[in-house]
Amino acid sequence: MLETVDAERRNAEEAHARLAMIVDTSDDAIISTSIDGAILTWNAGAERLFGFPVEEVVGQPIARLIPLDRMPEEAQIVQRLQRGEVIEHYETVRLAKDGRRLDVSLTISPLKDAGGNVIGTSKILRDISVRKRAEIALRESEQEFRSLAEAVPQIVWATRPDGWNIYFNQRWVDYTGLTLEESHGDGWNTPFHPDDRQRAWDAWQGATQRNETYSLECRLRRADGVYRWWLVRGVPMRSANGEIQKWFGTCTDIENLKQAGEALRASEQRFRAFVTASSDAVYRVSPDWSVMRQLHDQDSIADATAPNGNWLQEYLHPDDQPLVMAVIREAIRIRSIFELEHRVRRVDGTFGWTLSRAVPLLDGSGEIVEWIGTASDVTDRKVAQDALDMLNATLEQRVLERTAELSLVNADLQAEIAANERLRESEARLLTVVEDLTEGLVIRSMEGEFIHWNRASLNMHGFASMAECLGRLADFTQLFEIKTLAGATLPLDQWPMARALRGELVRNCELRIRRTDTGVERILSYGGASVRGSVGKQSAFLIVTDIAERHEAQQELLAGKSKLEAALSSMNDAVFISDTQGRFIEFNEAFATFHRFKDKASCSQTLAEYLLLFDMWQMNGDFVPLEHRPLQRALRGESSTNVELKLHRSDTGEAWIGSYSFAPMRSQDGTIAGAVVTARDITALKHAHADLESSHAALQRLIAAHDRVQEDERGRIARELHDDLQQTLAAIRIDLGELGDRLAGDAPHLKPLAAEVDSLAAQAISSTRRIVSDLRPQMLEDLGLGAALEMLADQVGQFAGLVCEVDAAEDAVAALNESPFLVTSLFRVTQEALNNVAKHARASKVDIRLALLPTGQISLRVIDNGLGIRAQDSRKPESFGILGMRERVRAHGGHLSIESLPGGGTALEVLVPLPGARPLIGDGADSMHSAAAAPGQDSGFDLLNPESMRGQGGDTDALSRLLNRPGIRGGCLV
Repeated sequence: MLETVDAERRNAEEAHARLAMIVDTSDDAIISTSIDGAILTWNAGAERLFGFPVEEVVGQPIARLIPLDRMPEEAQIVQRLQRGEVIEHYETVRLAKDGRRLDVSLTISPLKDAGGNVIGTSKILRDISVRKRAEIALRESEQEFRSLAEAVPQIVWATRPDGWNIYFNQRWVDYTGLTLEESHGDGWNTPFHPDDRQRAWDAWQGATQRNETYSLECRLRRADGVYRWWLVRGVPMRSANGEIQKWFGTCTDIENLKQAGEALRASEQRFRAFVTASSDAVYRVSPDWSVMRQLHDQDSIADATAPNGNWLQEYLHPDDQPLVMAVIREAIRIRSIFELEHRVRRVDGTFGWTLSRAVPLLDGSGEIVEWIGTASDVTDRKVAQDALDMLNATLEQRVLERTAELSLVNADLQAEIAANERLRESEARLLTVVEDLTEGLVIRSMEGEFIHWNRASLNMHGFASMAECLGRLADFTQLFEIKTLAGATLPLDQWPMARALRGELVRNCELRIRRTDTGVERILSYGGASVRGSVGKQSAFLIVTDIAERHEAQQELLAGKSKLEAALSSMNDAVFISDTQGRFIEFNEAFATFHRFKDKASCSQTLAEYLLLFDMWQMNGDFVPLEHRPLQRALRGESSTNVELKLHRSDTGEAWIGSYSFAPMRSQDGTIAGAVVTARDITALKHAHADLESSHAALQRLIAAHDRVQEDERGRIARELHDDLQQTLAAIRIDLGELGDRLAGDAPHLKPLAAEVDSLAAQAISSTRRIVSDLRPQMLEDLGLGAALEMLADQVGQFAGLVCEVDAAEDAVAALNESPFLVTSLFRVTQEALNNVAKHARASKVDIRLALLPTGQISLRVIDNGLGIRAQDSRKPESFGILGMRERVRAHGGHLSIESLPGGGTALEVLVPLPGARPLIGDGADSMHSAAAAPGQDSGFDLLNPESMRGQGGDTDALSRLLNRPGIRGGCLV
């Protein structure tokens, strides 16, 4: 039978060990709490998640991990648990040690006692911050995509991998007149031109089957029935393994581009027809005449279709080359027509004479982009002229010369007519391009008349057609109110066009333009100048850009900067922001105060200056090199709070202590873009803390001395009562006995009186013995703490009607024999605890347990089954009994805690080190777990929760069994 029980016990212990190992190695945070929210257990997963070591949180309220805005939610959870519900996968927010808000998934189960009463909770918390951030990023990405899709002028669409449409932006609805419901699925094919519909469908099917980019030029029907040309493009979005997840695409209106292309092709055809029909050679050269781009001739000069950089040597007579280049350079300088007769090499290799004329083509800024010219063959005329000169060297020569002059004039007129025709064609092509510009273009003659407004400029100024805006500049003063961005009204002579007409170069002139008739206001940027045309006529032009959106963005940026500056100014902590090079972008006034500068203006601006001015040490006195200072750590990607460092100014000798918090700033792609560092002067706080610790140490010494004096005085009074009063009372009883015998014969009526006096003397002796025992039990000195506790339990049990059981381990009693002052303190604590139970607990049973732990500490526990006590009641200022017990234990470097459940009794626990052992830590928290944890860990012991001990009987034998299990390196009761 005993063997079966031992086997069952071993199996239970092994199962408990496996369960403990699973809990400790779990990645999830596993926490158990009492019914009032105090933390009882805390695994390694919880320490990794929240950053709190076990000794800092066990015994602390679970509310320490809950943000204020989540407290109502926690109250609802508690109500559900009290009803016995299990809460699974509840997503909420909790707080880490460094203040970070953590997204977690909660699974909470109630813990019940043998009677089915809820006595606590078991919580499993899983970090879901990564998933939450991914969900937020996905939502932000979707929002950014939709915002971008709605902002662009194109139609934006998306489909499933099989081509089923799932998204169109508003531009599609506005253009086609179809609703989104009508467009989804295959409905997108409806607006296509009947001639393009099958072609579009075939192209789409081919793209989805071959997983290729979809591209097609087609016609789409507008809501009013008009068809326009569009460029439709779609690209597949692939997953990491290459599978297509979606198709995204755009539709771009290319109607104007199509029309411009057709106009350009028609213009080119007319130009080529002119070249083909002309008897002159036609050529094109680069702006500096270094390259002959094209040469077309039917007879005398060989054609050249490819660019030729050696045309001068190939085509011109060597004697004429210097003159030709001189005339070319002058034409380039003055941007004027090139005209010259010179000799050229013909197809047969001979040289003939030609009249060459070329005009420059200018861009919008007046720069030459190309020369186009003609070359007329005048060889025959030259030969005829020479013959006539020889026949009539006198009078006829003069006639011939005059005739030649007239011929030249006529040739000039013909050439000019041809050039003007070509110029008009070029201007027509240019106007077609200008009309499609998104920027406005306004041209005005020097005589005061507006020559041209393109479509964009008409829209920006609120005009419907050119007919409304061809007057003089002064005519617009009644129509427009023009102001600077600062609000100053601009006079007419400072209007951009007026400045351009005066010959000024206008750049980035940003103005507010309001139509007085409609009240519409725009923000426009003007740039322009005056230019001289090819025929010498001068005009002025303006380039106009709508900058309303850019201006609004700048204002928002300025507003954001103002808010940042206001926030920094309102902060008491020193704050500075740095870029990746250590340059200070922004800092506040508190930054100047912290670093002992007069004001913000006198602060140094670069990190190098601070390295020369300030030294920095750790609190243990180690010097802090540059790479370990807060700013450099933040720029490496580190974040931390409350890093305490000592500072010293080398110029003034001042020294103080700062508490630093720092973190990196990251751009949208996650790269580090700078750092934010805050600092707080905690010198006074440190001094105050040191003074408080010194005062507390002095108070402890005073309390210890007071207890020793009090115990000595009690001992003296007890000895006097025992040695004097008790012996005197015993002598009185002896004399009363003899007196009674004598009175029996002489005065029998007095014998009852003598017996009554003897009884009173006996009661006095009994009271004296009880008082002596209360003052200083003799058994405490003679037989030790164990026997004294047995005697105290008997006295209180008889007095209060309690069942008092004492379990005092022999090794604990023996270890205390060399510490009489500690023995007395433990006895007084037990005495005060039993008095409290007798007065307030309404208990029927009390257990007193004394044990020696493997870590060298004495454990004393007084446990009753009474009404219990609330945690807040144990800390009331008027609770002098509890306060006295707590301070008496602290005087020995120990810790006292009280654990209680309403209606479930009270457990008073004392953990105190033997003389020579390391004192425990703690400040009187409701649980001694945190106090015991630190020395246990420093000594290399594992931590055991008292609940685990109670689960095996709650006695020291159970504790020994736990400590002696395989794999456990000693133990510490926490």
